[in-house]
Amino acid sequence: MYDFTYHRAASLDQAKAAFESADDARYMAGGMTLLPTLKQRLAQPSDVIDLAGVPDMAGVRRDGDAVVIKALTTHAAVAASAEVADAIPALAQLASRIGDAQVRNRGTLGGSIANADPAADYPAAVLGLGATVRTAAREIAESANIKVICCFTSSGTTVAKVARERPRVPIIAMTSLRGTARRLSLTWGVNCVMTGELERFKQAVVNAARAARAQGYAGSEDQIVVTAGVPFNMPGTTNILRVAPCDERLIYSTDPE
Repeated sequence: MYDFTYHRAASLDQAKAAFESADDARYMAGGMTLLPTLKQRLAQPSDVIDLAGVPDMAGVRRDGDAVVIKALTTHAAVAASAEVADAIPALAQLASRIGDAQVRNRGTLGGSIANADPAADYPAAVLGLGATVRTAAREIAESANIKVICCFTSSGTTVAKVARERPRVPIIAMTSLRGTARRLSLTWGVNCVMTGELERFKQAVVNAARAARAQGYAGSEDQIVVTAGVPFNMPGTTNILRVAPCDERLIYSTDPE
């Protein structure tokens, strides 16, 4: 495991501030994917921001005909929820069979969906139930005067999810795979840009800023949203969202690598 700075956020604002001030940060929910990734040295974040101490991020409630499950709700809590058992018993059964007792009591629904592993349990449940996942990319873009959403992708899944929410800003799909680019060129609101192989997230941000300026979506004074997955070029690993400046000098100012 490489060295990193650990933060235990006490609020969403604190978590966001830590993330935005870091060079290459990761959020941690239950840590069931992130910790093994760090131990195997497959990722080298500058900072890890633990969300476990953020209040009001876990819980289950009924909202009319829907069941609302908050992001930090553990698998064990989903399995034990009377609301879930009453409305969607199959989901409670699914949650009760994830991993072992340790995983069920640490792993979270939000972390599993955000990690987007195609072999995981919850993504199939989300699709099968027609669930609505509240994602940050569109909401941040529309509330913070963001000019464009840049998504690094190999399979195209993340781009399709963002496009499905019909954001008011354009989407740039950044991919090194021509087949993915051809498929995504038919997707609503998406402009595809071919990019080379990447090793560090900061280089991805620089490439996104260059693409946004080249396509005429943003100027050096603007900000963009960048989503990506680390390790790069592995389907189903989107786990980073960052608001970034379009000015490369500002991108490099914290670490002139």
